[in-house]
Amino acid sequence: MDQETKSSGIVLGIIKKLREEVSGELPMQVAELLLQIALNPGCNQRDLVVKTNTSRSGVSRNVAILSQEWGRGWITYREDPNDRRSKLHYLSPKGKLLMDKLVIIVEEGKSNADTIDRKPVPGRPSAWR
Repeated sequence: MDQETKSSGIVLGIIKKLREEVSGELPMQVAELLLQIALNPGCNQRDLVVKTNTSRSGVSRNVAILSQEWGRGWITYREDPNDRRSKLHYLSPKGKLLMDKLVIIVEEGKSNADTIDRKPVPGRPSAWR
């Protein structure tokens, strides 16, 4: 199997896992926002506007879709100690678990059902802080 085919399989596995977790559809903008928060814990909405090239209202809407308070429960936020009007975004425990599942797909380089259904190892700390 060449590298391009293997990489495509990994991406497909990630998309399948995300769709499974949301029971259907997850807009790519929302998925990108989730991944940006995973890669940049403590980012604020201004950072997300720049990183995702999405409008402020779009980021705000997508944060709500992902949040514990209003949506999927994959992210949480805290008040920025330097600017009380701003919120800092982080993965929630549920979001960290989802990221761990996606990392398993990438690490194994597969997109088949046994990889997608595998659970993270109990006691193994999450790679997502």
